[in-house]
Amino acid sequence: MFSKIKKLLLFIPCVILIISLLIINKKEEKLILLIGDNSGVKTHLQEHLTDYLINDSLSLLTMKSKELSSFICDNVSIINEGRKSSINLLIKKSNIVVLSIGFNDLFSKLTLNKYEKKIIYDLDSIELMFSLLSQNLNTIIEKILLINKNTKIIISGYNNPFRSLEDKEFNAIFDKLNSLMNSKSLDYNLFFQENNFKNYAYYDDEFSCYLNDDGKRKIAENIYQKIIAITT
Repeated sequence: MFSKIKKLLLFIPCVILIISLLIINKKEEKLILLIGDNSGVKTHLQEHLTDYLINDSLSLLTMKSKELSSFICDNVSIINEGRKSSINLLIKKSNIVVLSIGFNDLFSKLTLNKYEKKIIYDLDSIELMFSLLSQNLNTIIEKILLINKNTKIIISGYNNPFRSLEDKEFNAIFDKLNSLMNSKSLDYNLFFQENNFKNYAYYDDEFSCYLNDDGKRKIAENIYQKIIAITT
């Protein structure tokens, strides 16, 4: 009798361990990968999606499309949950990839005159930038799909931080950036997330081009709503 009880006591912890491992593995299978310039979004997005693991190891506020393309094509090693991993492995494991890239490509071609409240740019340089950005986007998207054809890719659009300056030509240029992102989502049968809001409290001041924490929270909410829409 004592022997049976002893075996039972040894059996119960084993069962608990197996169930725990199954739960952990199940959670690890649900991975959202944030790549590009969407740094700072992960914390807010995780509040909405507690049943997903979210990784932003390849997310940098100042990231440009050429850099991201090189990182993915070269299969760079990154630190994932305290362990070294490759970006290709993370893509392969991802259920959803949220791609946000192109903003810094455009803004690297701009000069903001704060005194005159003007945006200075060269149209020829802008056109060349759009051509290179389009090529880099093709490379990035095709590489992701080659690694994991089953992952859902969400391409994030951008809010225009300087629409209040009422520069019609610049607004048209910025709209072209979003149109390019949308066209890529259509070309590759992906998902496009529009981010167009007129709440200037999402920026620290009228000359800020990057969203503050409230703005990033808003982006996270938009991504969350898109993920719910495409997974239910």
